[in-house]
Amino acid sequence: MEPALEEKDDTACGEAVVAATQTHVPQNVAAVSGGGNVSPKLHASSQESKLGDFGFGLGTPSLVALLEPDANLSKGALPQLDLPQRVGHPSHTNAPQRESMSSRDARILQVFGASAVEEQRGSPSGKGGRKSKMGASARKAVQQNNNTAVSRLRDLEMLAKSSRRAGKLAQEANAVYSRAVLFDNLERWTKAISSYEHYLDLCERLQDAEGAVVAYNCLGVAYFHSAVGGAEATSKAVGLNEANDEESGAVYQDEQKVAAEKNDDQSEPKQSERSRLLESSLAYHQSHLESADEAGQFVALCNIGLVYSRLGEFERAVDAHQRALRLAIDLRSPHGQSLAVGNLALCSAEMGDFDTAKACMDKHLSLVRDLRNPEAETLACQQLGQLANRAGHYDEAAEYFEMARRIATEAGDRGMLKLINCSIGVSHGNVRMQEYLKQLSHTFQGAQD
Repeated sequence: MEPALEEKDDTACGEAVVAATQTHVPQNVAAVSGGGNVSPKLHASSQESKLGDFGFGLGTPSLVALLEPDANLSKGALPQLDLPQRVGHPSHTNAPQRESMSSRDARILQVFGASAVEEQRGSPSGKGGRKSKMGASARKAVQQNNNTAVSRLRDLEMLAKSSRRAGKLAQEANAVYSRAVLFDNLERWTKAISSYEHYLDLCERLQDAEGAVVAYNCLGVAYFHSAVGGAEATSKAVGLNEANDEESGAVYQDEQKVAAEKNDDQSEPKQSERSRLLESSLAYHQSHLESADEAGQFVALCNIGLVYSRLGEFERAVDAHQRALRLAIDLRSPHGQSLAVGNLALCSAEMGDFDTAKACMDKHLSLVRDLRNPEAETLACQQLGQLANRAGHYDEAAEYFEMARRIATEAGDRGMLKLINCSIGVSHGNVRMQEYLKQLSHTFQGAQD
């Protein structure tokens, strides 16, 4: 039986959602199983949860702070549905700050941009079409960021080599991890994975349990992005035999080289390679699950559920998200509950279990409203509208979409607003079509009479 929660009867709601979905998971399905071979597990102390960052936002608070019942977070610090979650840097490293990935709203807005539309029409920007708009200040910022990354990567490579020659493994590990974070920030997953794997090897040699747990999480997230590609993350099929940067001595001389290699990482992997990458991601998240405390296990289970969904193993994905939800209830965390139940809703919808999906998304909407997260509230209303559309409840769908449009307008989420306007148009078209078919049916009946 789940522990009692005193606030707003969240326990009853959480248990009801878990119970509602439990019948859809066969008893013979393993709790969560990982594939592939990874390094031996190193068990971290409870310190991991004191250090973890949760989600992609800049300035994200510690994992414990997020999982506390009264956590009060800014919009940029809140985790997003259907995206892998991270833990923070090891306490003994002096690594660069992680840069946040584009928000969901920014990614949607990019899809509706002029360059994307022209590319779909066969006239990509720069090849006869209208050029994509990037101001001089934005171009300058990108160039400065690349220049800075190039310089820091070069310096860290030299530090790692000199530390290795001097036999200073801890200092080498710090430099290697910092390089991995920079490659991660640049979304160059091949290089990031190579560096994270090197860092994991050094952690095992140093018996650094905390660092190893962080490496498991980072590798799982990087492999996931390598596999997914497209709008969720620019990525590339990762070659396991690619030479390690530290050994090959590759140094990037200018920002053009960085940008070019980042563009190479944007091609989507083939299906067989995608599956292999996802299996690797699953294996590392499983290692994280087995090595972490409760807070770290919550992050690992959320990520495992996402990977299983991408592999099409929805029953196992549901099981992972249910376990994450139970942990969030144990930790008395409304933020954790909102994330777990929201992911459970999306997974249930993919399985075609729309009743469970609606129950979970209703609960997610209630939680994010209490947490004052307008971006998540907009997405929840949008998803509920889509579920109502699938069920043929077009008037109800239109109401959800209108609600989503009002929230997105108030929050200034231009990307979501464009998407919602499209959904409203479809919904109104469905209502008119339904009315037309009814009139047509009455006309035929009248003619027969």
